[in-house]
Amino acid sequence: WVHAAAAGVDSLLFDELVDSPVTVTNARGTFDRPIAEFVLNYILKNRLRNKFGEVERGITFYAVMRSIQLRPLRMPKPQVKRRQYPE
Repeated sequence: WVHAAAAGVDSLLFDELVDSPVTVTNARGTFDRPIAEFVLNYILKNRLRNKFGEVERGITFYAVMRSIQLRPLRMPKPQVKRRQYPE
């Protein structure tokens, strides 16, 4: 058994390995979520920076955690109604 830490195994496949009974596996999908979270964090931070100026450290984590909470259970309680945006 040969395991590749990368998603692609094309560079590992040589004729002898292909013809052998050795199983070749890869790490496809292992880093899907961390990369998606990083990209979403980057997008959110840029949008916050464009709208409000410099963003303090930790605010994107707070925003993500707050956004996944059910609205009736949020603490502290929301101070605006749905689709009401501060000016």
